[in-house]
Amino acid sequence: MHQLSLTQITADGLERALLAVEALDKAEVGQEILVPIGSGSFIHGSLASKEKVVLNVGAGVSIEKTQPRPRIF
Repeated sequence: MHQLSLTQITADGLERALLAVEALDKAEVGQEILVPIGSGSFIHGSLASKEKVVLNVGAGVSIEKTQPRPRIF
């Protein structure tokens, strides 16, 4: 049962991340945004770049990645 809860928490976090990335696509550089700082708290900030994101890869380690360009077929 505990594993199911952890799986649901992980899935919820991934869903929130996906929604954030989709919102980022619609935002403009310089636009005022709310930045989450944990426990449902936010600070005001402005979007400096849409090119790079910082990803948590686990064990307290984060990496910076460049957003992939959309493919046009």
